[in-house]
Amino acid sequence: MNKKPIIAIAVIAVLIAGFAGVYGIINAKKAGEEAGYIEGETEDIETLPEEEYIEEGEYTDTGMINLYTGVVEAQKSLEIQKDSSRTVSDIYVEAGDEVAEGDPLFAYKTDDVSLKIEQANIELEGINNDIIQSYTQIDFINKQLAKLDEKKEEDKEQIADYQMQLLEIMSSIKQSEMSAKTKQAEINSLQKSVTNATVTSSINGVVKSINNGTDTTAPFMSIMGTGNFQIKCKVDEMNIYSLQEGMAVTIRSRVDDTTWKGTITKIETGELAKDENGGDYGYTSDEGTTSESASKYYFYVTPENEGSLLLGQHVYVEAGGGEYIFEEPDGDLTPEEGALDDASEIEDDSAGDTEEMP
Repeated sequence: MNKKPIIAIAVIAVLIAGFAGVYGIINAKKAGEEAGYIEGETEDIETLPEEEYIEEGEYTDTGMINLYTGVVEAQKSLEIQKDSSRTVSDIYVEAGDEVAEGDPLFAYKTDDVSLKIEQANIELEGINNDIIQSYTQIDFINKQLAKLDEKKEEDKEQIADYQMQLLEIMSSIKQSEMSAKTKQAEINSLQKSVTNATVTSSINGVVKSINNGTDTTAPFMSIMGTGNFQIKCKVDEMNIYSLQEGMAVTIRSRVDDTTWKGTITKIETGELAKDENGGDYGYTSDEGTTSESASKYYFYVTPENEGSLLLGQHVYVEAGGGEYIFEEPDGDLTPEEGALDDASEIEDDSAGDTEEMP
């Protein structure tokens, strides 16, 4: 049998298969380039970290849930500003002392005020004497005018001169009377400051702080009222409209599973919340090059039953949603696996940004 035709057929078959393979590779590469892929390059795929940590006031990048951080404070508080024009002579309390309504807190020096009152009284007396003398001049001029006859040509010039003097004296009297009222108000204020030289507390509470003058923005003395508690929380501008006054919330302990029921009683949109350094909260853009500011605001929750809540205690406030279970190993709060399945969004107290959870 002649094998040449068989060999020729096999060679042709191999060549056809080779051309088909090369053609397929070229088409596949071309299709890949059209789809945005280049040989030798791979697209970076962002993966989620194996563990997610929620630290105090900081939450994961996987999303936000409707959970806010808050601190327990007294519903009543008192901030006393010191009169910068006066000197404190005595301070009767210290930070941490309990005070009742009417208890003396501190007192101003009154020696310099007494001298100011004495000086002001002398000035007021001088003003009143000037007024009396002016009225005496008016009486004298009127008597002189009575002796003159306006019909007589020689008296007309004198009459005009006297009338001009009367106008000037009356204007001077009005100015002096205004000065006398101002000086009397000053004296009344000084006398009131002497009477109120001792500043007393208007509430029952605990002295929180006394400013020694190093912080010019802080009040001279702060008193935290005792009695009913409230929770002071922060919310950013993107989530504030999801909250409403009267909304029911759940207050959660940060150390165990204790919960309390509460109600949002006030949302303050007129005052921006500040961070620990007194600045606005901010976040960094996705490019990592632009720092933008995210405004935050305060809102307040009143617990239905204070129970074991402590003044100054840090808690979570949940505005509805699923169950949250937190563990706190070595100061880091870690959500247990599956604990955030029902959560939809969370308030980030440090970044001020909001993302949707997968």
